[in-house]
Amino acid sequence: MATTRKPAGVYEVILQGMAATEDTVGKVRDLASHASRLTGRPYTTQKLSAALGKLATAERGNVLTKVRDGQYKLTNPMLRPFVRLLFDHQYGRQLELPLS
Repeated sequence: MATTRKPAGVYEVILQGMAATEDTVGKVRDLASHASRLTGRPYTTQKLSAALGKLATAERGNVLTKVRDGQYKLTNPMLRPFVRLLFDHQYGRQLELPLS
């Protein structure tokens, strides 16, 4: 029986984008570009800004820390290699590095 993977959600593509950046700080416009490229669906900076803000709350585990308007970083730096490993496992390929 073949299994299909559901499309990546907004939180997933944000974390993948954060893991794919060379810098420790992810910019909303770069993450929107990455999300669109990864999923083939358009992602606006407005849509990602709302989700980024939620990932920086206790309700979502404070996964991200807001550095300044439009810029976030992973709260725990060990999430970067973890997300990369998950991506490799789920998609059978490595994340594009650097995010461009």
